[in-house]
Amino acid sequence: MDELKHDAVDAVASRPRDPAAHLQRARVHRLAEEWPTALAELGRAESLGADADEVGALRAAVLLDAGQAESALREIDRVLARRPDAAGLRFERGRICLALGQTEQAAREFGDAIAALPAPRPEHVMARRDALLAIGRRADALLALDEGMARVGRVASLQLAAVELEVELGRYDGALRRLDQLLAPRPNPAWVARRGDILARAGRRDAARAEYTRALALLEGRSGKRPAKGFDELRRRLEFELHSASTQEAKQ
Repeated sequence: MDELKHDAVDAVASRPRDPAAHLQRARVHRLAEEWPTALAELGRAESLGADADEVGALRAAVLLDAGQAESALREIDRVLARRPDAAGLRFERGRICLALGQTEQAAREFGDAIAALPAPRPEHVMARRDALLAIGRRADALLALDEGMARVGRVASLQLAAVELEVELGRYDGALRRLDQLLAPRPNPAWVARRGDILARAGRRDAARAEYTRALALLEGRSGKRPAKGFDELRRRLEFELHSASTQEAKQ
């Protein structure tokens, strides 16, 4: 951070009339959480002819970081009035609405942004999911994940999030189908174990035990390979589940 500040100071000293130098210095002060100084630099950049939309978007971000969400909303709305097509700013407006407690509006803003962004990212989709979950709309959150994956692709993190929502909604077969899609190209033992958990929750104990056994075999097949983080714990859990199932069967 000190080096960034030093470079920003040097840039302004060597180019005091360059709005880009002041914008960069404002960004550095934002990273350092020096909100008043960042806002002051943005004012200087604006007075020197910096792009009004760029200044407004950055000012809104600084104000949001500084806990001034209402001021951030006014700033972002001024920019959006000039640039209604700016999907990235639409997403930022969603973040501001979230900070203001306007969660349903935030979910709408996130959805509009994801639909319009040329290359939305998984974190954009997760933000929309989280907003919908916060207002208790689990089915809509699941739909948001599917709509997001239509834009982003079948990213494992999004598909696994969808699996969990399917389970919460009691849609066990849907959750299993999603896991099967993930497992088709690569049999991940953690995902096989999760498949066993879902089968157990659905009351299909024999099928669950078969999946636990399969997951354990996949782990054993990794012997000699570099251990993956968490696999030792997974192995212990699988062994416990299989032992418990055997004990319960013996009692019957």
